[in-house]
Amino acid sequence: MILISTYPKSLFLLMACLICSLGSAGCSKATEEGDAPASAKNAPQDELPRGEPAPRGFPAPGPYPVPASSGPGAAWFGTKEKGLVRLDSEGFHHVMVGPPHVQQIVPGPPQGLWVLAQYRLFLVTGDKVEPIATDPTWGPIERIASGRKGEVWTVASKRIGRFDGTSWSYLDRAEIAPNRESVTIKDMDVDDYGRIYLCSKNSIYVMQDSAWREVTVELAAKDVLVGLSLFQDADAWLLTRQQARHVGRSRWESKFKQVEPPGLKRLTVAPDGTWFLEDGLVLLQGEPGSAPSPRLDLAQDPVRAKRIRSSFVDSSLRVWMGTDRGLAILEKGGVLTFWPKSAVPLLDSDIRALFVEGSGPRLPSVGKP
Repeated sequence: MILISTYPKSLFLLMACLICSLGSAGCSKATEEGDAPASAKNAPQDELPRGEPAPRGFPAPGPYPVPASSGPGAAWFGTKEKGLVRLDSEGFHHVMVGPPHVQQIVPGPPQGLWVLAQYRLFLVTGDKVEPIATDPTWGPIERIASGRKGEVWTVASKRIGRFDGTSWSYLDRAEIAPNRESVTIKDMDVDDYGRIYLCSKNSIYVMQDSAWREVTVELAAKDVLVGLSLFQDADAWLLTRQQARHVGRSRWESKFKQVEPPGLKRLTVAPDGTWFLEDGLVLLQGEPGSAPSPRLDLAQDPVRAKRIRSSFVDSSLRVWMGTDRGLAILEKGGVLTFWPKSAVPLLDSDIRALFVEGSGPRLPSVGKP
């Protein structure tokens, strides 16, 4: 099974005609003769693929490193009720009012962002918002992730889709694990070579050599996977409710002590390899090979929050956190800036998604956001 954008143009046109005759214009799927049986493709393994994939895998094998911007940029906030908001050198701006509930913000093509709002996909470039049409038979989009060339991957209830800015390709979600009724996807990411990784409650599924591979993960009793973050080609991080684990070149290896009490929510890896965990209220910080240490308890003054809703680390290692009481920004040196909801009318709704370009914007004066 491969995405047909890798095929010669003549064959692509022939396939497109066949697809159009079936009423599925705009989307593509193909299989390849000689593929292994489904049972062999989906046999559990304990290793992750590393290095360049086989040529017949995903389109145009990479790597595709996206140059990380280290200069100032805008901060983007996805709220539950007020839509998408941008903070730049000129202050706060409403960019997208409806649909109001923004779920995710990820990097897009140059100067652009992919935004998931109320299970629909949008491309945002500056103040321009472009809805991206999808096949309604795929079902609502649950999660998105960006590839290294600016493309976007989507997980819908029936399909795994890839949109390159012009056309869609897709994979059937039912083929991830044919012997199971369904696979709950908790998180997803794309590596430097264009391979997609799906995180379920107890396994990682990787598309490798045109087939889904299940990577088994040994978990403690009552523990489940909650997140996955890829960092360069040889590093990845796995988050369970009880632990943060480092992924070496082959097996999953636990590198850190168990965090008590269990209840980890999110993990973010900064450009320098520093990683940040949060369990809903306490921010933990660590470096490669070290155990996590508490950095900030947002239940205390001045935030007095009950929950962190979203978080992001910019290239200057500022940690941005959307809480139930407002926006908190922790500088690398430990200085905390907090704006309660009442101080920023555009952010008086829960901040459910965050994305910061480069080192982010200069912060407005306290009390004058």
